[in-house]
Amino acid sequence: MINELTLFLNSLKIHLGEATVYVGFMWLIHILNVQLNNKLDMLGIIPRNPITLLTGPIFSPYLHADFNHLFYNSIPLYIMVGALFTDGVAHGLAVIFSASILEGLLVWLLARKGNHIGASGLIMALFGYFLYQGYYNPSIQTLVIAIVLLYYFGTLLLSIFPADMLTSYEGHFFGLISGVIIAHYSYPDRILILAFDLSEPLTRIAQQLFR
Repeated sequence: MINELTLFLNSLKIHLGEATVYVGFMWLIHILNVQLNNKLDMLGIIPRNPITLLTGPIFSPYLHADFNHLFYNSIPLYIMVGALFTDGVAHGLAVIFSASILEGLLVWLLARKGNHIGASGLIMALFGYFLYQGYYNPSIQTLVIAIVLLYYFGTLLLSIFPADMLTSYEGHFFGLISGVIIAHYSYPDRILILAFDLSEPLTRIAQQLFR
């Protein structure tokens, strides 16, 4: 048990570099968007808008309203992505892409009118993914992740309920559902192939920066 925990913590330490690069990419996108006067926001999810059916599920997690929005999303996302990458960077990216697309499609179909952007839906998807894994596939790794997430980020579960008109609680709710679905059914092979192609440059950048 101790050996398993040690292996997980060592792997987490190694893959925090890739997690830093991943979250850093979001910051670069936001800085670019600010320079463009938030014109990239048009790529977010506008429910029932035909154009954003193609762009929204892919791009919306990487767009944020302001720096505060991005900062508060970065903290839990950094921890969850680092933990996700301990099972392999390609696997982690496949989970991220699959959950983002599924959550985005559900938001596009069922959410209120407006422009739904931000990584909150992805955060809730990873939250649901880890909780499902901790309950249905218990191991030292999955239990530790689930317990830590519940302890530090358990209040995220409250975000699936309507709070104000500016918060996409639909994105939070559908994100949670999407994470559970991906944890139960896994992801399509085609997305894993794409994830493999993207994981290699991500790892190389992390190695150059942090190792």
